[in-house]
Amino acid sequence: MSYMDVINLPGFPEEARERIKIKDKEVNEMLLEVYKEAYYANPFPCVGDWVYMMDDVKLRIAHVWREYYLREGGDEEVSADWFTNMDYHTWSIQTAIPMVAPHLGKGYMSFSGSLNRSVPCRGMFLTDDLIDAPVWIWNRGIAGAGRGYYTKIPCRVWISPEVSPSA
Repeated sequence: MSYMDVINLPGFPEEARERIKIKDKEVNEMLLEVYKEAYYANPFPCVGDWVYMMDDVKLRIAHVWREYYLREGGDEEVSADWFTNMDYHTWSIQTAIPMVAPHLGKGYMSFSGSLNRSVPCRGMFLTDDLIDAPVWIWNRGIAGAGRGYYTKIPCRVWISPEVSPSA
């Protein structure tokens, strides 16, 4: 039984229940600040960022593939230095529909669900735009069923010269 189950039991003092809920919000807001600071420090395309495709479709990045590089002819090949490859123009991304809420961790976001086909990052660039978008964190930083704390944060926007994967 979780502490949330306990505080929702009949007879649990209302005043104590409210204090715990206020404390949850304070802890979650502190976690959000730490997670956002680390997320914004990453200069590369990240899960949760937005990407505007050339055909005016707006999608969220759902996965970043760093282990590919593009040869002159455009063929993809596995790179031996995939982990240290910091030239994001050689990476590719997968996108998802905008209404998804990825999990925000310290310096990263993760997403589970349906993905579009991969598109190359070559030619992508970061804008100064930000879009308030849904994310979630573990309530109080403690993982468990039903422990999601949903909110919105300003997420970065990239421009891609590619058409949307659904086109």
